Amino acid sequence: MATPLRSKSAVLRVTIVKSWTAAVAARSPSMEGSGYTNLYSFSGGTDGADPESGLVISGNTLYGTTAKGGASKSGTIFSFNITSAGGGGSGTNGNGGTNGNGNTNFTLSLSANPSVGGTVGGGGSFPPGAACTATATPNQGYAFVNWTEGTSVASSAAIYAFSLTANISLIANFTRGFTVTASANPSAGGAAGGGGSFASGTSCSLSATANTGYAFVNWTENGSVVSSSANYTFTVTGNQNLVAVFTKGGYQINVYANPYDGGAVAGGGTFVAGTSQTVSETPNTSGGYHFLDWKVNNKIVSTAANYTFKLTINTTVVANFAYGYFLTLIPSPSNEGRVSGAGRFASNTWCPISASAFSPYIFSNWTENGSVISTQSSLSIKLTGPRTLVANFGLPTPASIVGEWRGWFTVPYDDVGDVTRYNVV
Repeated sequence: MATPLRSKSAVLRVTIVKSWTAAVAARSPSMEGSGYTNLYSFSGGTDGADPESGLVISGNTLYGTTAKGGASKSGTIFSFNITSAGGGGSGTNGNGGTNGNGNTNFTLSLSANPSVGGTVGGGGSFPPGAACTATATPNQGYAFVNWTEGTSVASSAAIYAFSLTANISLIANFTRGFTVTASANPSAGGAAGGGGSFASGTSCSLSATANTGYAFVNWTENGSVVSSSANYTFTVTGNQNLVAVFTKGGYQINVYANPYDGGAVAGGGTFVAGTSQTVSETPNTSGGYHFLDWKVNNKIVSTAANYTFKLTINTTVVANFAYGYFLTLIPSPSNEGRVSGAGRFASNTWCPISASAFSPYIFSNWTENGSVISTQSSLSIKLTGPRTLVANFGLPTPASIVGEWRGWFTVPYDDVGDVTRYNVV
């Protein structure tokens, strides 16, 4: 037991002990801060020694004791300024306040520059690590430029999502811009999208989508055709009014992939009769597919990736894909060796192949289309299309021997003879 305190500091010690159960018992603080202050050092004399107490948090100040601290090593009473605290307990939610976990909330402040340039949204007070989204909407005649924090650009996207880890102030910067208006003619013909306010020199992308029974014709500006593509991208240099022109009637192009996961296709839609249209395909190479051909009414019309044709009727075009390629391996002559590794494999696959000779033959090389590609019996080849390789075998070339031999000897692939002297030149 600690010796009873008789100094003025004993009042603080008693306060700490009494307050422990009510104010701190439910807490397990994990804090960071500054301003450690030794409020009192016990001498071990009449003021006692080895104080014992829990911890008390009052506002942003933590009070406590040490049993062996101080100049006399008899204990101290200290205070500490808290910057954050974790654990259970109650709290308040508000700007700069604390949440239910005892953690300090962070404030996200948003403003527009200039203030007449647009509006901002998404600011407020949030718990640490909260997912926040700041939005900037330009007013008529202005264009959004970027979000900045201090002198640094935080994002060039009008909708900026991030995790809040500190108090920050973001500014949505706007500039005098130009207005691009996109409209449909006739209005029942389809929809025109992509218009808005843009900074000078920036890119604008417009899109036109025909309604059923209509076909897209072109984009016009002041009566002049600027594009015949439904998706039109251009650089904004001033206020512009573009019109997506549609016509009643037209023909439909339906584009399909066979099989459906063999690749992607594009070019379908409703178009003006008599116009040239192009469908395109992209094989699913990661899935092992390659493109074969385009078919209309089950007849091959093209083997090119892009197929262009004149639209005179409603047309269904099918892009046919196939899984993998065949690798064919042939031993030559077939009675002198064997091969392994042939089969059907996904496109761009590295395929291991090997060849082994029957005795007394030996492997010579691999050839493709009559050209030697390797003299190694085992190797890997990349399959980017159908391939046929030939493994060539033959008899070994007899060694050239110079000198005199006596006794038994062997003539390669011949009989064994018994002679008293044999000269080979």
